[in-house]
Amino acid sequence: EGQSFEELFAGYKRFVTVLHDSTTGISTLQVQAFRAEDANSIATFLLDGGEAVINRLNDRAGADTLAQTEREVETAQQRVEVVQTELTAFRNKAGMIDPSRSSFAALELVARLEQDLSQLRAQRREIQVNAPLSPQLGPLDVRIDSLNRQIVSERAKMTGDDGSLAPKIAEYEALTLKREFADKALDAAITSRERARIEAQQKKLYLERIVPPNTPDEAILPRRWYTLASVFLGALAFYTMALLLIAGLRERGRGHG
Repeated sequence: EGQSFEELFAGYKRFVTVLHDSTTGISTLQVQAFRAEDANSIATFLLDGGEAVINRLNDRAGADTLAQTEREVETAQQRVEVVQTELTAFRNKAGMIDPSRSSFAALELVARLEQDLSQLRAQRREIQVNAPLSPQLGPLDVRIDSLNRQIVSERAKMTGDDGSLAPKIAEYEALTLKREFADKALDAAITSRERARIEAQQKKLYLERIVPPNTPDEAILPRRWYTLASVFLGALAFYTMALLLIAGLRERGRGHG
């Protein structure tokens, strides 16, 4: 009807109609054309285009969701790597793999030393009672004093200055707790990624063609006889009204004469 796109679109809307049934959720596409083959081709093209749009929307939505979860997984992996690097650096600096296990070994050593010390003291008291002038008392005192100094030394290794085990254990536990949180965050990110992938598959939209476009074997439009009859009746009504108007004007002129 014209050279502009707006006029083309206005004409397009007169030939293409989409009806949607909200109850059944079925949409019906109706295409009119001057030839049956053209109507079929336009309907098929529109359905193919609509399916391509739906597929593109599905791909984009799925890609955006998966990309977000992938970024979360990468961030969590980087956090785990950073914490692991910090833990390795601490072990190299401290010269031990697990300060907690080292503290357990030190506690066991102190316990054994205290047990030996108790036995030596008991032995010394027994000798002191039975033989106050026994030559064994001197060596026992030396061994008791040596055990006392060793116990004090081992306890100082566990608690005391910055070189003891206590601050190392605190730092190590903080790093292991940090790594545990990082591992849990990574597991959660991986689970979220898998869940997003499954939901992206489940939430896809599909264009199902219940009835494919068909070519009519007989044209129902335009309704020529109906159009001709409508034009004839309209012209006849206009002609009758014109005659009545003219007759009325004449009667009015005669009355004034």
